[in-house]
Amino acid sequence: MATIEIVKAVSEADFCAVANLLRAFDVWRNERYRDDEGLVAGYDDQKAWETELNQLSRLYAGQGRAMLLGYLDGLPAGCVALREFAPGISEMKRMFVSDAARGKGLGRALAVAVIDRAREMGFHTMRLETGYKQVEAETLYRQLGFRAIDAYAEYPQDVAQKTVFMEKQL
Repeated sequence: MATIEIVKAVSEADFCAVANLLRAFDVWRNERYRDDEGLVAGYDDQKAWETELNQLSRLYAGQGRAMLLGYLDGLPAGCVALREFAPGISEMKRMFVSDAARGKGLGRALAVAVIDRAREMGFHTMRLETGYKQVEAETLYRQLGFRAIDAYAEYPQDVAQKTVFMEKQL
Protein backbone atom coordinates (compact mmCIF):
# COMPACT_ATOMS: atom_id res chain seq x y z
CA MET A 1 0.00 0.00 0.00
CA ALA A 2 1.35 3.39 -1.02
CA THR A 3 1.95 6.03 1.65
CA ILE A 4 0.40 9.42 0.86
CA GLU A 5 1.37 12.63 2.63
CA ILE A 6 0.04 16.11 1.85
CA VAL A 7 1.98 19.14 3.11
CA LYS A 8 1.71 22.87 2.66
CA ALA A 9 4.56 24.12 0.49
CA VAL A 10 6.61 26.58 2.53
CA SER A 11 10.29 26.16 1.67
CA GLU A 12 12.23 26.94 -1.48
CA ALA A 13 12.72 23.17 -1.91
CA ASP A 14 8.94 22.64 -1.72
CA PHE A 15 8.27 25.25 -4.39
CA CYS A 16 11.07 23.84 -6.55
CA ALA A 17 9.41 20.40 -6.34
CA VAL A 18 6.08 21.98 -7.33
CA ALA A 19 7.70 23.77 -10.28
CA ASN A 20 9.16 20.46 -11.46
CA LEU A 21 5.74 18.82 -11.19
CA LEU A 22 4.12 21.65 -13.12
CA ARG A 23 6.73 21.37 -15.85
CA ALA A 24 5.76 17.69 -16.10
CA PHE A 25 2.12 18.83 -16.25
CA ASP A 26 2.97 21.09 -19.17
CA VAL A 27 4.50 18.15 -21.06
CA TRP A 28 1.51 15.94 -20.16
CA ARG A 29 -0.98 18.62 -21.23
CA ASN A 30 0.77 19.17 -24.56
CA GLU A 31 0.62 15.43 -25.21
CA ARG A 32 -3.03 15.12 -24.13
CA TYR A 33 -4.05 18.01 -26.40
CA ARG A 34 -1.58 17.38 -29.23
CA ASP A 35 -4.40 17.36 -31.78
CA ASP A 36 -5.71 20.66 -30.39
CA GLU A 37 -2.57 22.81 -30.35
CA GLY A 38 -4.56 26.03 -30.48
CA LEU A 39 -6.18 25.30 -27.14
CA VAL A 40 -2.91 25.06 -25.20
CA ALA A 41 -1.41 28.02 -27.05
CA GLY A 42 -4.53 30.09 -26.40
CA TYR A 43 -4.67 29.13 -22.76
CA ASP A 44 -1.08 29.60 -21.62
CA ASP A 45 1.59 31.86 -22.99
CA GLN A 46 4.89 29.98 -22.46
CA LYS A 47 6.74 33.04 -21.21
CA ALA A 48 3.96 33.77 -18.69
CA TRP A 49 4.00 30.08 -17.65
CA GLU A 50 7.73 30.17 -16.88
CA THR A 51 7.27 33.45 -15.01
CA GLU A 52 4.59 31.80 -12.87
CA LEU A 53 6.78 28.77 -12.18
CA ASN A 54 9.57 31.08 -11.03
CA GLN A 55 7.22 32.97 -8.71
CA LEU A 56 5.18 30.16 -7.14
CA SER A 57 6.02 31.13 -3.57
CA ARG A 58 4.87 34.70 -4.19
CA LEU A 59 1.73 33.66 -6.06
CA TYR A 60 0.58 30.81 -3.81
CA ALA A 61 1.77 31.68 -0.31
CA GLY A 62 0.27 34.21 2.05
CA GLN A 63 -3.17 35.49 2.87
CA GLY A 64 -5.95 33.68 0.99
CA ARG A 65 -3.54 31.36 -0.82
CA ALA A 66 -1.86 28.00 -0.41
CA MET A 67 0.14 25.46 -2.40
CA LEU A 68 -0.13 21.84 -1.32
CA LEU A 69 2.47 19.26 -2.25
CA GLY A 70 1.60 15.58 -2.33
CA TYR A 71 4.12 12.85 -1.61
CA LEU A 72 3.76 9.22 -2.58
CA ASP A 73 6.10 6.91 -0.70
CA GLY A 74 8.24 9.90 0.26
CA LEU A 75 8.63 11.36 -3.24
CA PRO A 76 6.94 14.53 -4.55
CA ALA A 77 4.21 13.27 -6.88
CA GLY A 78 1.43 15.86 -7.03
CA CYS A 79 0.36 19.38 -6.24
CA VAL A 80 -2.64 21.67 -6.04
CA ALA A 81 -2.98 25.40 -5.40
CA LEU A 82 -5.62 27.52 -3.74
CA ARG A 83 -6.19 31.21 -4.15
CA GLU A 84 -8.87 33.74 -3.39
CA PHE A 85 -10.88 34.46 -6.52
CA ALA A 86 -13.30 36.95 -4.94
CA PRO A 87 -14.45 37.63 -1.37
CA GLY A 88 -15.62 34.27 0.04
CA ILE A 89 -14.82 32.45 -3.21
CA SER A 90 -11.70 30.35 -3.63
CA GLU A 91 -10.25 28.82 -6.76
CA MET A 92 -8.49 25.47 -7.07
CA LYS A 93 -5.56 25.78 -9.45
CA ARG A 94 -2.65 23.75 -10.80
CA MET A 95 -3.86 20.28 -9.75
CA PHE A 96 -1.49 17.67 -11.11
CA VAL A 97 -0.46 14.12 -10.26
CA SER A 98 2.59 12.53 -11.88
CA ASP A 99 2.21 9.53 -14.16
CA ALA A 100 3.79 7.22 -11.58
CA ALA A 101 1.28 8.26 -8.90
CA ARG A 102 -1.94 8.08 -10.92
CA GLY A 103 -4.55 5.63 -9.72
CA LYS A 104 -3.14 5.49 -6.19
CA GLY A 105 -5.46 8.00 -4.50
CA LEU A 106 -3.12 10.98 -4.48
CA GLY A 107 -5.35 13.15 -6.68
CA ARG A 108 -8.36 12.61 -4.43
CA ALA A 109 -6.23 13.24 -1.33
CA LEU A 110 -4.95 16.52 -2.79
CA ALA A 111 -8.44 17.65 -3.79
CA VAL A 112 -9.90 16.83 -0.37
CA ALA A 113 -7.00 18.58 1.35
CA VAL A 114 -7.39 21.76 -0.69
CA ILE A 115 -11.16 21.79 -0.09
CA ASP A 116 -10.54 21.38 3.64
CA ARG A 117 -7.95 24.18 3.55
CA ALA A 118 -10.41 26.49 1.78
CA ARG A 119 -13.03 25.82 4.47
CA GLU A 120 -10.46 26.48 7.21
CA MET A 121 -9.61 29.79 5.54
CA GLY A 122 -13.29 30.81 5.63
CA PHE A 123 -14.24 30.44 1.97
CA HIS A 124 -17.86 29.44 1.26
CA THR A 125 -17.39 28.48 -2.40
CA MET A 126 -14.69 26.86 -4.50
CA ARG A 127 -14.37 27.16 -8.26
CA LEU A 128 -12.11 25.46 -10.74
CA GLU A 129 -11.59 24.94 -14.42
CA THR A 130 -10.31 21.98 -16.34
CA GLY A 131 -9.86 21.06 -19.98
CA TYR A 132 -12.49 19.10 -21.85
CA LYS A 133 -10.07 16.18 -22.36
CA GLN A 134 -9.27 15.87 -18.66
CA VAL A 135 -12.17 13.50 -18.02
CA GLU A 136 -10.45 11.80 -15.08
CA ALA A 137 -10.18 15.13 -13.27
CA GLU A 138 -13.74 16.12 -14.14
CA THR A 139 -15.02 12.78 -12.84
CA LEU A 140 -13.15 13.25 -9.57
CA TYR A 141 -14.47 16.77 -9.15
CA ARG A 142 -18.05 15.62 -9.74
CA GLN A 143 -17.57 12.84 -7.17
CA LEU A 144 -16.47 15.50 -4.68
CA GLY A 145 -19.62 17.56 -5.27
CA PHE A 146 -18.58 20.06 -7.92
CA ARG A 147 -21.11 20.98 -10.58
CA ALA A 148 -20.67 22.58 -13.99
CA ILE A 149 -21.21 26.34 -14.17
CA ASP A 150 -20.90 29.04 -16.79
CA ALA A 151 -17.46 30.53 -17.40
CA TYR A 152 -16.37 32.66 -14.48
CA ALA A 153 -13.22 34.03 -16.10
CA GLU A 154 -12.62 35.61 -19.47
CA TYR A 155 -10.99 33.53 -22.18
CA PRO A 156 -10.97 33.68 -25.93
CA GLN A 157 -14.22 32.07 -27.10
CA ASP A 158 -12.53 29.03 -28.67
CA VAL A 159 -10.69 28.32 -25.38
CA ALA A 160 -13.77 28.89 -23.19
CA GLN A 161 -15.78 26.44 -25.31
CA LYS A 162 -13.25 23.70 -24.50
CA THR A 163 -12.93 24.51 -20.82
CA VAL A 164 -15.10 22.98 -18.10
CA PHE A 165 -15.91 25.43 -15.31
CA MET A 166 -17.08 23.99 -11.99
CA GLU A 167 -18.11 25.12 -8.53
CA LYS A 168 -18.78 23.62 -5.11
CA GLN A 169 -20.40 25.14 -2.06
CA LEU A 170 -18.18 24.56 0.94
